[in-house]
Amino acid sequence: MKVLQFLRLQVPPLGGGGGITIILLFLFSNCHAQDSLAFTIGGNNFAQQKFDEAIYWYNKSIAKNYKAAESYRYIGSSWLRLGDEHAARKNLFHSLSLDSTAARTFEEIGTFYLYQAILDSAVIWFTKAINKDPHVAYFYDNRGVTFIQLGELEKGIADEDMAISLEPHESVYVSNRGYGIQKQGKFEEAITVYQQALKMGPSMEVNFTTYINVAFCHVKLEQYQTAMEECTRVLNRFRDNTYALTVRGMAFIGLSKKQEACSDFNALYNLDKIQGQEYLDKYCK
Repeated sequence: MKVLQFLRLQVPPLGGGGGITIILLFLFSNCHAQDSLAFTIGGNNFAQQKFDEAIYWYNKSIAKNYKAAESYRYIGSSWLRLGDEHAARKNLFHSLSLDSTAARTFEEIGTFYLYQAILDSAVIWFTKAINKDPHVAYFYDNRGVTFIQLGELEKGIADEDMAISLEPHESVYVSNRGYGIQKQGKFEEAITVYQQALKMGPSMEVNFTTYINVAFCHVKLEQYQTAMEECTRVLNRFRDNTYALTVRGMAFIGLSKKQEACSDFNALYNLDKIQGQEYLDKYCK
């Protein structure tokens, strides 16, 4: 069964403890200095995912000759989240030219390549970040995610273990470790790990992919009723989630409920014509 899978990428300062700490440092250590005001406002907007506004204020910080390398990095990061790959690359590598030793710039360039699915390059840059600063959990997490996508599952799980050892209470790392185990075909073990992650962060708004991954594992274990119920819980909150529609449709197939399955695959088609057509052709003709 081919379905879309989603890994939760840890991206500072929007996720994980490391990024949040940095933003707090902006707020409490920099706001007293006039030169840092634009940089601080840029950081606040970046933290709130207001990337257009963040770019505006970081450019003002650069105009004041304040933390230019970091400002260019955040501008590149913002353009990456806005989907402008050219502007992201230009600003990230300009940041690197100004400071060739910054671990977070290495990591963000790795994230750039991960977004582009250039996975070997992503590993190289995440490794550079880890070698520069081996005590940052999300560096290992992002490399672990990349290894899992490359199919190097043991390496990916080992990186997630390292991230967990550095930040044991971060549910993202536990969930990504579960995904590596799921990709190994160890579905019962993966469910156990996912449940650990959900105990740490039970919010469905934040962790809905983990809930669906649990359902996917139940489908693979032929526990179709449980899988259907898990996906229905997600779809009651997020009715246009393509992953949940796919997995619930497969659960309905397992329950011999073709009409319900095809209803889900039709809904999937309305959101993703290529994937939806694949399932309609296979199960609903």
